[in-house]
Amino acid sequence: MYPFALNPSDHAHPERWSDHPEFRALIPRLPQLHEVMQPYVTSTNVFRCPSDTGLYLNPFPGWQLTASPSIFAKFGTSYFYKTGLAAEHADIGTLQRPSDTIVLFDGDGKWHGSVPSPFYETATGLTAFTVDHLLEPRSIV
Repeated sequence: MYPFALNPSDHAHPERWSDHPEFRALIPRLPQLHEVMQPYVTSTNVFRCPSDTGLYLNPFPGWQLTASPSIFAKFGTSYFYKTGLAAEHADIGTLQRPSDTIVLFDGDGKWHGSVPSPFYETATGLTAFTVDHLLEPRSIV
């Protein structure tokens, strides 16, 4: 089963889980993914993207989620977790295409350090880490 954990946007905007009321009720008590994974890594720096220059735009219309000087400095991770995996109690056996399942993505929704992109307006791309390439970023178009 995927870790029963959250990413910073879930704590900031639990309303996004209104279609999962039981899961939404747990959000105040659930840890973030990097907190759950910390005992299994030798350094918390694995959660830090060296190009993370913060989050200066609202990542989704109507959401206020900013981070300065970096996402890592504010939240302890540069990467966000696909929390739907936890909400659905997913495991690798329940996924139709596990190698194409996004698990982690840059917290800014684009490569850290790149110029502001039209991603949020056009949804044409996403920087992601998939199950079979957890340490190898992919650009999903």
